[in-house]
Amino acid sequence: MTALTTPDRLNAQALQETYALAWARHDPAAIAALHTQDSVFHTHIGMPPAVGRAAVLAACEEIFSTYHDFQATTTRLHVGADHWVLEWQMTAQMQSLEGPQPISIDCVDVVCLSPEGLVDRKDVYMDLGHVTAALSAG
Repeated sequence: MTALTTPDRLNAQALQETYALAWARHDPAAIAALHTQDSVFHTHIGMPPAVGRAAVLAACEEIFSTYHDFQATTTRLHVGADHWVLEWQMTAQMQSLEGPQPISIDCVDVVCLSPEGLVDRKDVYMDLGHVTAALSAG
C-alpha cells in the first residue's frame, strides 16, 4: 500500500484505494477511521447528513443492513490533489413488501480530503428512480 501522505502533499489516490477496500470489505469501522473527527457524510436521499466519525460509523452500518449484498462497481474515477469524484454503480438486495428485490443504482461520490489525509466530507448522489423502479417492479 502507498503512503496516504507525503511530506509535501496528500496522496489522494492511495487514500481512495484504501477507502474503496474498506467499502468492499463492508467494514464500517475501517471506513469511519478514514474520516476526520468532524467529517460530514451525506447521502442525498432526503435524510440529514451524518456529522462526526461516530455518526459516519452508524451511517455505514445502516447502509450495509439496508442494502444486503452491497457491491460497488467503478464506472469512472477522477482524482485531484485533495479530492476525488467517483462514478459508480451499486448493486444490492433491498427488502420490499414482496420480499428481497435486486436493485442497481447509478451513484456519484464527491469526496473532499483534509490536509492530514482523511475524508473531510463525502456527498453521495444516487439515482433514486432506479430504486423506485426496482422495488415497484417486484
